[in-house]
Amino acid sequence: MDSLTFQNELPLMHRSLLRPVTRILGTGLLFFLLIVLVGGLAGDSSEAAVRTIERSRLFMLLYPLTTIFGLLLAYWRPLWGGLIATAGLLATVMMEPAWLQGTFWWMLIPGVLYVFHGLDVLRQARLGNG
Repeated sequence: MDSLTFQNELPLMHRSLLRPVTRILGTGLLFFLLIVLVGGLAGDSSEAAVRTIERSRLFMLLYPLTTIFGLLLAYWRPLWGGLIATAGLLATVMMEPAWLQGTFWWMLIPGVLYVFHGLDVLRQARLGNG
């Protein structure tokens, strides 16, 4: 089979690049989100802000936590981790439509790549080639 054409499988070259590229991008986004989380937690510490859970504060916790959890899980279970990371980012846009801009699309890439990688791992396991 030609490496440029594929039927029900990724070409070997693409499959061998998928995992390291996905891990590098996922790890970069993971570190970025950890910084966002720390910044969100270390934000306004006035008594009024601590007593009331604002929508924006809940949003700033929900958004990075779900995506961080998904990216961490993706190291062991790429399909499930990718789905959770992608769902966390999509939920972010549903809660805050203003985030639907160029930066958001770049942050979706690691989760989507983990989904593709996870599907390829499942397919390889079913074929006995994994």
